[in-house]
Amino acid sequence: MRGDASCIKNHVMPYWADWEMHAITRMDIQSWIRSLVEKGAGAAAIKRAYNLTSSIMGAAVDDDVITVSPCRSIDLLKIAVQPPQWFTLDQAQSVLDELPSPWRTMCLLGFYTGLRWGGSWWRSTLRAASRSTRRVPRAAGKFRCHPMSWRHLSATSTG
Repeated sequence: MRGDASCIKNHVMPYWADWEMHAITRMDIQSWIRSLVEKGAGAAAIKRAYNLTSSIMGAAVDDDVITVSPCRSIDLLKIAVQPPQWFTLDQAQSVLDELPSPWRTMCLLGFYTGLRWGGSWWRSTLRAASRSTRRVPRAAGKFRCHPMSWRHLSATSTG
């Protein structure tokens, strides 16, 4: 919902705020789509703005505010999707050179595996958490995980 409100605020209302609904034609909708492209709006934003406008117009038809929706047979311009741009080895190395050691390892993992930051962070956190907790029996075959004490952790990590 918040994304819809933002889309209406940024893409729909600036163009249509001063228009009367019955005055909007199919060609006006097509011109609006072209203007969004010219302003540099992304394909997803344009499609969302169009779908929201089309829904509004459809509701207006259902409520007999207008007789026909102008959002029919509209060409959503094909916008070429640019392939992702990857770091060169030199760029990656210059990033790594600026990072402290623990972060360097995480970035290396991302650079060479393609993992996003969230995925690699969660994997390392879960792995560390599994080493620093112990299962304590509760009742009827259930277990509860408890953090290990520093004394217990140091005793288990030296072996």
